[in-house]
Amino acid sequence: MKTYKFKVEVPEVNNGKSSLMDSFINEARDEQRQLDITHKINKKTTEVHRQILIDFITEINEELSSIGFNEFKLSDELGHGNNYYYGSQARLQVPFYNIYIVGENDRKFEDSKYTTFTGKYEFKFGYGSSEYTQRVKTVDDVLTKLKDEIIEHIKKNREIVAS
Repeated sequence: MKTYKFKVEVPEVNNGKSSLMDSFINEARDEQRQLDITHKINKKTTEVHRQILIDFITEINEELSSIGFNEFKLSDELGHGNNYYYGSQARLQVPFYNIYIVGENDRKFEDSKYTTFTGKYEFKFGYGSSEYTQRVKTVDDVLTKLKDEIIEHIKKNREIVAS
């Protein structure tokens, strides 16, 4: 009778996890790390953008209040959220205008593949709830957009015209 001896090599089982499963776990951890980075940045960017809008409308309101015109008020509502970034808005009730601060998505942000707002923004100005907003950069831009309403207000208030 002949005896055959042979050796079989089998990869070791690592606590019941395969190297493929390890790669899935590592990928999930990396994605969660990226999301955590994005959420922290976006929350802080929301706070900073809201303060920038407050400062901007304060300057506008100083001009408007000098003639007794209605002032913009910061809305308690935050805009549509995206990975914990929320735009802010201020409203002028009569006439009904809005100023929005809108963050720009940093598509070149290397530490996360998720939508991240790293600080860039622009102001948008619009009538009522219209989706057609226009970009504004300065207090004078906003005052120019309100020119007709401001002139009407001045004409109705003769003491302003008289001085």
